[in-house]
Amino acid sequence: MEPLLQPLEILPQRPCELITEPGSMSQRSCVYFGARYVLGPVREAVHLVHGAVGCAYYGKIVRGTPAPVWATNMGEKDVIFGAGEKLYKALLEAFSLDPKARGAFVYITCVSGLIGEEVISVAQEVSDKTRRGVKIVSCPGFSAPSQSKGHALAYQILFDS
Repeated sequence: MEPLLQPLEILPQRPCELITEPGSMSQRSCVYFGARYVLGPVREAVHLVHGAVGCAYYGKIVRGTPAPVWATNMGEKDVIFGAGEKLYKALLEAFSLDPKARGAFVYITCVSGLIGEEVISVAQEVSDKTRRGVKIVSCPGFSAPSQSKGHALAYQILFDS
């Protein structure tokens, strides 16, 4: 009698079909960079990366052009105890150094996404204090295998504004 289940033949994947692993550099980049690619050219806003400084460094060139970006530079203590106060101070400092900014985009990257950092209340508090909009861009690299989800997130934020 022939078995009902046949072994599935696993075909080798071509390099263009491999999914991107979070934290690795690849041709497809990560969700954060996808969002940064779309939102980076918005010059009227502060762009603040709430995560490791490496993410900010990675996103400082958008479409071949330098694009201003700030970072909270989360470290070990911030991962353990949270960095809400650091985010609050960074947003206020960025607005004071860029008084023409009409608002801010706060990018949630892998570090702040993994610990579930509470950023909505901080964004609302800063927005109330400065009377400038603060949009949260939840784009940790582990949320999708390539930057295309970041594009979709960024476009949705622009359309909802």
